[in-house]
Amino acid sequence: DIAELDGNVDEAERAARACDISRLMLLDRRFHQVIATSAGNPVLAEILGHLHDRSLRVWFMSLRDAQHHRRVIGEHRAIVAALRARDADAAEQAMRGHMAGYRGNIIRQL
Repeated sequence: DIAELDGNVDEAERAARACDISRLMLLDRRFHQVIATSAGNPVLAEILGHLHDRSLRVWFMSLRDAQHHRRVIGEHRAIVAALRARDADAAEQAMRGHMAGYRGNIIRQL
């Protein structure tokens, strides 16, 4: 799972350089899907899938900002590093930072 997450973030960097928003959206969804599935909680994975489906419009809007792409990639790297280290506190903090970054970007876009 860690190798898949690493590959995902690397591919997201390439997609960001190419301004390929559709690809970034797919990669972002997959990133979070891998984490939810790895948690071993199928209900969580299902709920997150539904939330992603319902938030596509807002999600697309959040990816219009090229600076946000770089921030998201950095946030994803921090999440993967914490998971690789098996540091639950760091993973929680990285994920909370990621959610706060998303929220802040949406507010800026509105």
